[in-house]
Amino acid sequence: MHASAAKTYAEEAVLLAKHTQNRRLLAGAWIVRGMTAANDFFEDWEESKECETRAGALLSSEDRDHPWEDLLSLKARILHASGNTGLLRQGED
Repeated sequence: MHASAAKTYAEEAVLLAKHTQNRRLLAGAWIVRGMTAANDFFEDWEESKECETRAGALLSSEDRDHPWEDLLSLKARILHASGNTGLLRQGED
């Protein structure tokens, strides 16, 4: 129930942020949406990667503060999951 609510709120945040001209706000919303997709309940790595890509395109070199750190955390989570998936697939051979 909580994970579904988080997903709904993250999706709403993206929709609302799209109505502004604030790139950092929209990037933050995409990051939160990506983190929600990457949580232990959903583990939607394709969605997470899409959100990470969208957020990264919105942040510039001047944005090397908390949104950037959050983006790096999301990237690390995706990378860790893809590494585990690769290891699992190797074990299937």
